[in-house]
Amino acid sequence: MSSDTYESPLVTRNASPEMLRLFSSQHKFGLWRRLWLELARSEQRLGVSRISDQAIGQLEQHLDDIDFTLAADWEKRL
Repeated sequence: MSSDTYESPLVTRNASPEMLRLFSSQHKFGLWRRLWLELARSEQRLGVSRISDQAIGQLEQHLDDIDFTLAADWEKRL
């Protein structure tokens, strides 16, 4: 399974390269991780003491370290 483009039987007829990228697993999970990072930063600024600078640093360092198999498994559970 490719993670950088969306896969579907209709792709070859109906989707532009930009659309394929926008619907890809890489883009979806990467966007979620960037949202989580911004949420953590905002919560820290608002005084949530459990979110350390170290935790935010780790989020920043691993934004694109995505385990697509694990992510797909979690999606099935939801």
